Amino acid sequence: KKMSDKQEKKILDQVEFYFSNSNLPKDKFLRSIVANHPEGYVPIETIAAFKRMKKLTEEAMNPLELIVTSLKKSKIVQVDKEGKLVRRVTPLPEVDDSEERTVLVDGLPKDGNLESIKLILEIFGKVNCVRMIKDRETKLFSGRANIEFERKGDLEKFLLVNKLQVKTREEVKEEKRKQKEEKEKLKKEGEKEQIKKLVVKLREKYSYENGSLLKISGIDGKTIVRKDLRGFFEKFGEIGYIDFPLIENHKEDNTTAIIRFKTPKAPSKILVKSEESADNLVLKEMKKPVSVEVIKGEDEENYLEKLVRNQPNYKKRKK
Repeated sequence: KKMSDKQEKKILDQVEFYFSNSNLPKDKFLRSIVANHPEGYVPIETIAAFKRMKKLTEEAMNPLELIVTSLKKSKIVQVDKEGKLVRRVTPLPEVDDSEERTVLVDGLPKDGNLESIKLILEIFGKVNCVRMIKDRETKLFSGRANIEFERKGDLEKFLLVNKLQVKTREEVKEEKRKQKEEKEKLKKEGEKEQIKKLVVKLREKYSYENGSLLKISGIDGKTIVRKDLRGFFEKFGEIGYIDFPLIENHKEDNTTAIIRFKTPKAPSKILVKSEESADNLVLKEMKKPVSVEVIKGEDEENYLEKLVRNQPNYKKRKK
């Protein structure tokens, strides 16, 4: 079935758009094919497989032949001698200024299509590109579209007289930045609330009482291991867990340990022992005594939150 000149024009316009300054810089798929060919060609079979091209050639007996015939009239793209490949005639400009000529328009007819929207807007000047935005739920046109004019002056003329809701690219970027900040803020607030709840569960699980954490500093990490710490400190009270060596900012600290006792009585006893004489806290094979302090208040809460964050279940939950 022979296609009309009007249909060939639609095919030509569509392929020229694929290779245009408006589309090609943003089309990662097409750009990758162009970049991987030594002469910047793209197989016409690939172009023919695009959804819009399929629709434009659905009634043709030989879609590929129709596309090649249409493209031979172009001054923007060229077909190779075999009629199997197509490329741009000129290279892409070094500077992409399309954002300066683009505006987000709201309030367009929801039953509109690319052609009808172009007709509405081209009274102000040539429109290079209409990127229609679909509603996330209905998947139908939302009445919003990014419109790229060919000339910045035409965009300015449109902004002066239009009655539609519009936003420049800079305004859209700023709005997206604020939305992202708000989303991150809510995420962090939600995460903090989640961690607080998990800390409460942690306290319940181990019947944790405030003042049960003892920080030990000045350990000789070359001679002292976790077993030595347990052997020395368990005489003061039952130990729940020994965090040694400490991991801070992805770095190992083998001079500091934190011991969680089953009750706050043990750390108190150790502090008394330390105050009586520093020599009471000389660990195996160490010449100097270690220093101790009970972790309290905000430091205690921060440490418990750190424990929660390091739990495998919490990490899985975040993913």
